[in-house]
Amino acid sequence: RFPDAAYVHFMGVRPDHRRLGLGKELYRRFAALACERGRTRLMAETGAFNRRSVAFHRSIGFTLEPGDAVVDGIPVHYDSAGIGGDYVVFSMDLREGLL
Repeated sequence: RFPDAAYVHFMGVRPDHRRLGLGKELYRRFAALACERGRTRLMAETGAFNRRSVAFHRSIGFTLEPGDAVVDGIPVHYDSAGIGGDYVVFSMDLREGLL
């Protein structure tokens, strides 16, 4: 969808390994590879229900993309296809430096 972006469909860290910096490190490495391949931004998504993921992505520098509605202060995209539920879209400008 976005020729200038590198897209993360799914990334997770085992619950007993969270808060060790692994998620941030995975994104840092992915961002470095994306830059090497000429991408200027990262895109990621998470379920609208996943407040921990929203908080994590914001904490490492992602911004929230506008959605179809705002729910509890979060822009949400409706799952109009009925595939996996409503979701939140994030982006990060890689020209502003890596994580």
